[in-house]
Amino acid sequence: MSININHYNASFNGYTLPGQVYVMLNGTVYNYGQSYRIMGGNYSASYTGITYLYPPRILFDHNNYIYGVTTLQIVTPQGSQTYNFTDMPSYLCINSTLTVDAYYGKTYYWYLL
Repeated sequence: MSININHYNASFNGYTLPGQVYVMLNGTVYNYGQSYRIMGGNYSASYTGITYLYPPRILFDHNNYIYGVTTLQIVTPQGSQTYNFTDMPSYLCINSTLTVDAYYGKTYYWYLL
């Protein structure tokens, strides 16, 4: 008796990457610019970024920022969905071929001294 497990093509594209960043699904690292054959299922997803922390210089300082995903677009045969910085999904459901386009940019962190 054989068990049929579906695998799907998943492509990860990154734009304006700040350096060595990648996608993590359930702790497994996937590189941008690559396509993979991934078993169908629900995955915990995170998109790495780079944090820049500097000492404050003035009363309201914006010197600290993350260079991370600001827009995420997931494209499947059923259509596409776009997410912005404040509503990024923390999961990825793989049940068909998909392309994940991650657009990187700066997000500043302000704080009062």
